[in-house]
Amino acid sequence: MGNSFNPASYSVGSHQIHYNVTASGCSSHDTITVQINQRKNATITAVSPMCANAATKTLVATDAGGVWSGTGITNTATGVFDPKVSGAGTFTITYAISGTCGDSKTTSITVNATDSAKILPAGPFCSVDPDYNMKLTGGSTTGGTWSGTGVSGVGVFSPATGNGTYSLTYTTAGACPVSDNISVTVSNSVTLNITSSKSSYCHNAAKDTIEVTALGGKFSTWSGKGITDADFGYYDPKLANVGNDTIWYMKAGSCGDTTFKVITVTTIDTAKITLGQGPFCQSQGAVNLAKEVVSNAGTWSGTGITNGAAGTFDPSIGEGSYLITYKTSGSCPVQDTATLKVVGQKISNIVTADTTMCKNASTKQIRLSSNSTAGGTWLSAPTPGLVTNTGVFNPTTAGVGVFKVYYIMPGATLGCSAADSVLITVSSIDTAKITLNQGPFCLNDPIQTLKVEAASSAGAWSGTGITNTATGAFNPATATVGPHLITYKTSGTCFVQDTMTIYVVNQMIANITSTTASLCEDAGLYTIQKSGNTTPGGTWTCATAGLVNSSGQFNPALATAGTTYKVLYSVSGATATCSAKDSIDITIIKREDASITTGSPLALCIYDAPKQIAATNTGGSWSGTGVSNSGLFTPTAAGTFKVKYTLTGISGLCPDKDSINVVVLDTVNASIQATTSFCQNLGVQQLTPIKTGGVFSGTAVTAQGQFDPKKAPAGTYTIAYTQNNACPTTGHINVRIDSLPSLSVKSLIGGCVPISVAFADSSTAAVSSATWNFGDGTSATVTTPDASTTHTYTTFGNFTPQLSVQFANGCLATASGTVAVAEVPVADYSFDPIPASTNDPQITFVNQSTGAIAYHWNFGITGSPDTSINVNEVVLFDAPNGDTIPVTLIAKNSVCADTTIKNIYIKDVFTLFTANAFTPNGDGNNDVFYPQGKNHICDVCSNYEFLIFDRWGEVIYKSSAPYEGWNGKRANVLRDAEVDVYVWKLTYTDSFSGNNAVATGHITLLR
Repeated sequence: MGNSFNPASYSVGSHQIHYNVTASGCSSHDTITVQINQRKNATITAVSPMCANAATKTLVATDAGGVWSGTGITNTATGVFDPKVSGAGTFTITYAISGTCGDSKTTSITVNATDSAKILPAGPFCSVDPDYNMKLTGGSTTGGTWSGTGVSGVGVFSPATGNGTYSLTYTTAGACPVSDNISVTVSNSVTLNITSSKSSYCHNAAKDTIEVTALGGKFSTWSGKGITDADFGYYDPKLANVGNDTIWYMKAGSCGDTTFKVITVTTIDTAKITLGQGPFCQSQGAVNLAKEVVSNAGTWSGTGITNGAAGTFDPSIGEGSYLITYKTSGSCPVQDTATLKVVGQKISNIVTADTTMCKNASTKQIRLSSNSTAGGTWLSAPTPGLVTNTGVFNPTTAGVGVFKVYYIMPGATLGCSAADSVLITVSSIDTAKITLNQGPFCLNDPIQTLKVEAASSAGAWSGTGITNTATGAFNPATATVGPHLITYKTSGTCFVQDTMTIYVVNQMIANITSTTASLCEDAGLYTIQKSGNTTPGGTWTCATAGLVNSSGQFNPALATAGTTYKVLYSVSGATATCSAKDSIDITIIKREDASITTGSPLALCIYDAPKQIAATNTGGSWSGTGVSNSGLFTPTAAGTFKVKYTLTGISGLCPDKDSINVVVLDTVNASIQATTSFCQNLGVQQLTPIKTGGVFSGTAVTAQGQFDPKKAPAGTYTIAYTQNNACPTTGHINVRIDSLPSLSVKSLIGGCVPISVAFADSSTAAVSSATWNFGDGTSATVTTPDASTTHTYTTFGNFTPQLSVQFANGCLATASGTVAVAEVPVADYSFDPIPASTNDPQITFVNQSTGAIAYHWNFGITGSPDTSINVNEVVLFDAPNGDTIPVTLIAKNSVCADTTIKNIYIKDVFTLFTANAFTPNGDGNNDVFYPQGKNHICDVCSNYEFLIFDRWGEVIYKSSAPYEGWNGKRANVLRDAEVDVYVWKLTYTDSFSGNNAVATGHITLLR
């Protein structure tokens, strides 16, 4: 081995090394133990390429116990790698095991970028629409595959797939594929027909329902207002115009349809019985009833009608009400009714005799004979309103006088009426009133003479205590104590009376049973007692107001100490002889004051000198731990002690006592726990005392011990900590602040996605390591001296890149900036209707652009408006004969723009109008009749047919050439057709919708 040791030559474990030496015949040796340890293996298991949106992966090494580092490592102890943190790229990962036998290895991990896929909305479609190329938003990864019902692999969707909602999917083909899906709706075309068989109504017919082959459309009328519900097709002939009324039924949208039916509404007869006929008296002769203008002759009917044609009515059928009807005889008949009343002779017979009444008498019912006619009218004269409608007369309302009461029964004619009357005389009544406020009287008062006010006649007194009914003498002793009802009544024919209650009271009693009292000034309310026979309701008084209340309670707190007060109880009777009173003397004694003037609690340190405790008044006694008889307190131990002071008072009356807490405090430790130095850019650091409750002071520190290195230059500072109690103490500690190197980030730029941005730093201190976090989920470790780097942003948004630097002196510094990357917008829009028609050339444009904040539309010179900057717009096009118009939309954000152009179709429509009469007499004016309008000649109008029918349904003219007119001849005999009304029918193809249709009408031929 020699003098060297080679560990490679030995196994792992402990080995003893011996050293022997021999000199001059003497020898010596020594031994040492050498430990050989196994070297660590930091080899990392290789990792396959990953997608940027994959789950985290825990890296594996041969030996455990090391530390992982590198971009994407989120747990340095367990080796968790997160591709969402690292972003796309190739990254070097290091695994290091520390120690003398440690090891360090690296490996590369490749993270592939994730594809992007977003389908633009499409549809809805009609099943007859052409194939449609599905579209993706800007930034989507192209070259992928489409799947789903009705779509090809390259994204061509066929609406001919049929009615339904289909889910379409687009999947990218990259190393890290993604998918997106969308629902597309297809609707079938609709064919509509009106199936109702009825084609004519009277104008007053009941509401009917127009039946159709398919629901979901809208009903309307060409003229009139017959359709009352556009959804369900309720048709009311009463609201329609008389004549032909065309009923339209249509379903909107490119998959809709339109059909119609002509309905004839016939005018109805008119009939009105003249109002106000009758009532008739049973005894009068027959009368002919009257009617207003009617359209057709009619017939009268009903009880009492003796001639249906003339409307003769005979009242001799007897009293009653009779319903009479008049009905017309036309094709649309109507009828009117009237109720006629027949009445008999009226009877009015009053059986009550002439009567005289007092004015204050009760009401009188005036009677009629049993055969009198009910329902007549009651009247009074010369004063109206004195009798009710049931024959009740009120003399009080009438007053003194002579009155006549009538019962009148008018008939249908003057000869049927009846009336009768009766005389009623109302006499005046006496007057009498007892003088008010007489009494009360004491039981021992003399006889009293009661008084009355003026009376119309002499009267008589009555009631308990009345000893003379003529003079009204009242004796209280005879009446006895209590209330007594006294009456005075006149003696006339129409007498009256008045009453009054007179009270007789007893002698009052006042007797105080409490003895003369001495009260402390703070004794509280003192209740003065009375005997049980004392009259209640009396009054308590004292020379000094407010000392006694109405309940006889005396309040010493309001009195003056050392003063005697007289309190009086008084009871007042009905007369002076009935009154009574009694009194009591009360003396007020002052309360002793044992108040301690030394504030409580009294705080002393344990080492303080004895403290004298003082009181307001001397002569009392002190007690408690630590206090002498003279009130001197000596602090000998820490704690809280109660000291008491007592004054007994004169003869033990009104004593007082007080107490005070004395707190003896010990000292508190003010030491601060040791700390290290701080970098100048660190956040607030919390200094920790040995005992809490004190206050910190010094440079850059708050009272609560929060030390802020950023608030002071580099250097060493002394921080104090004081325990601020009654026995304060202060401790100190030195804190060092290390200086921070300067760092800044150069200006950052932005633009449309994708964009490459150059980053640099301007720090001047020595850099150990620098890490960029670009704010978009990616980061990079930079080894260049100035930490320069370049990064490409592939998504839009506002990003905050940050630079973190570890300097050679151990301090950390960070800097940040901003990068605004704008989204490239996608310009797109939809419009409705498709196509529009010349009848309604107004089109609604719905903006479907993404990523934009401003828009510019160009609708061409025929559009109104022709340009717009609104998000959506409604445009009216001037295209009377149809047109194809390119519409441009430019979508912009603050940086980027996109443009799309689509063709807008406005189709011309088929129109139809006809005359209602013509004169084929050869004068060159209005000699032919044919359907007029637009687009009767067109590429799709192959089924054009124009027919003329006579009143027997025979076809007398036929043409398949648009605008070829009928000249008024019968086609089979080539002779002139008769002057008459003819039916025409036109079968054609609507040039706008391509649907077949039929129109009908009437034409009057004149010569």
